[in-house]
Amino acid sequence: MTKNQNKKKEEPVVFDYQDYKLYLKDRIDFCHESLGWGGYKKHLAVVAGMPQAYLSQVLHGKAQIQFDHARAWVDDWEFDEAQETYFFNLLHLARSSRPSARKIWLKKIHAQSMNLRSVEARLSLRGIQEREWEEHYFSNWTLGAIHMLLTIPGLDSTSALSARLNLSNEKIEGALIQLKNMGLVEVDAVKRKWKVLNPEVHLSQERAALSRINQMIWRQKAVEKMENLNPLDLHYSGLHTLSRKDFESIREILRDALLKTRKRVKDSKEETLAVLNLDWFEV
Repeated sequence: MTKNQNKKKEEPVVFDYQDYKLYLKDRIDFCHESLGWGGYKKHLAVVAGMPQAYLSQVLHGKAQIQFDHARAWVDDWEFDEAQETYFFNLLHLARSSRPSARKIWLKKIHAQSMNLRSVEARLSLRGIQEREWEEHYFSNWTLGAIHMLLTIPGLDSTSALSARLNLSNEKIEGALIQLKNMGLVEVDAVKRKWKVLNPEVHLSQERAALSRINQMIWRQKAVEKMENLNPLDLHYSGLHTLSRKDFESIREILRDALLKTRKRVKDSKEETLAVLNLDWFEV
């Protein structure tokens, strides 16, 4: 094999395209060749709610996607505002039949592309993308859950994770690919088994806002769990009046319990996944 044949495809950047169909084709090829996601075309069809045969007509014929399809995809790709706007501009261009309308959309696309191609903008975008995985990981409960579940023996396949979390295979596969891109997991391409590369992910104090988002997400999951109570789960809320001295004393009791819990968890065998949310505050 030549050197070029060994080189993996780079993830396509939407700003490099003036045809959304070419972008879709390159994205499918990238997921298949570089990420080992052979069913990505089917995934796109499922996300958009369209038959896979129609997606083939879009990619290889004159058929066009609808704006609802594009909306579903940019949400699935977790595009930022600039990427989303650019992709929709490409769709407007493709769906425009009048030369005057096409000229307008081409002008918009060209202006946005030139702006993003400046050296400063490219460097800024690259910096955002390097930090982007943290934004995704801590603002999406499924990524953290799947990441940690992979440390439990037997939960190393798409089907096993799907059954454990009651999520579709497509949703699980999408999350696994994201975790792989983050360098947190890897897959055995032959056995299609996944394993964790780095089980510990922590946010620095500088990312306090993202930490708050993550805490709110898991508290919302706690509320959802209360709708189907498990006898082994523990949920408690209490409103108390007490002295300030006792308020501070209980805070230290809870802090000590938290430290003991973290130590116990660190040395514990991986058999199940649990969430601990702890609050003690003045009203």
